[in-house]
Amino acid sequence: MRTPFLAALAVAAACNSDTATAPQSTTSDNPPASIAAPTSLSLTAGSSEPLRFFVIAANGDTIVNPTIHSASSNPAVAVLNETHDVQAGVAGTALITLTAVDASGAELPNVQLQLAVTVELPAMYGILINAPPTEVLAGDSFDLTATPVDGSGAPIRGYDVLWASGDPSIATVDAVGHVSAIGAGTVAITASAEGFTSDVVFVVNERVAVSLAATPSDTALIVGTTARIAATAVDAHNRVIENAPVSFVSEDPRIATVDDAGNVTAMGAGSTVILVSIGAIAVSVPITVQ
Repeated sequence: MRTPFLAALAVAAACNSDTATAPQSTTSDNPPASIAAPTSLSLTAGSSEPLRFFVIAANGDTIVNPTIHSASSNPAVAVLNETHDVQAGVAGTALITLTAVDASGAELPNVQLQLAVTVELPAMYGILINAPPTEVLAGDSFDLTATPVDGSGAPIRGYDVLWASGDPSIATVDAVGHVSAIGAGTVAITASAEGFTSDVVFVVNERVAVSLAATPSDTALIVGTTARIAATAVDAHNRVIENAPVSFVSEDPRIATVDDAGNVTAMGAGSTVILVSIGAIAVSVPITVQ
């Protein structure tokens, strides 16, 4: 919305009258003495508005087809283009300085006017989130994008969006919408801005092991010594399942015992087997103790 002229002169009013015409000069006839234009302007981000201005000569005439130079204190917010439109960029404030130019093209620093421009974001009417996968596996990750929109559904840039997870034990989300699936369950991820919220819901499933490997494949120990069996479970996508719930059981604890981490302790001479399993999958690791 354009504000009224605060620096308007009587000659400018006469120039716009249907019944009167203000005296006119060229820059070569009379040097510019003042600029009449709005001193403040409010725009929405991404819009533009023509700037009406007049350059007044020293004798009071309006100069025909005047040339002015402009400089913005914050070009990202607002600038005056070559066709004298004020172009609004991002939200914020900028001070555009208009400087008159003489017949030789030299700027006249003493003939200036400053235009204060305020750029605001368009009003928000909601937030749209891109659709996530309906189901993911624990350990998967993906990106969500939240887009604030105006009343017509057009995207708006510039609003800060906050992300939150309804249950971080199932899935977490960072400040830019990157989601990491943690554990089994159903979870909602919410985006919010300016009092508006939107969420998406998806299911996280545990990874199912389809193969299991144990190393070393066999172990020879001396009574009183220890060794560790490492188990690796892999899912259907050939991805290692981190922190897989693998169990370890000794067939004969009199010869060797094993704890939940796969640490084997030789107890007495002989041979036994450590059974390593996850779900219905199991492998055996022979143990010989001397």
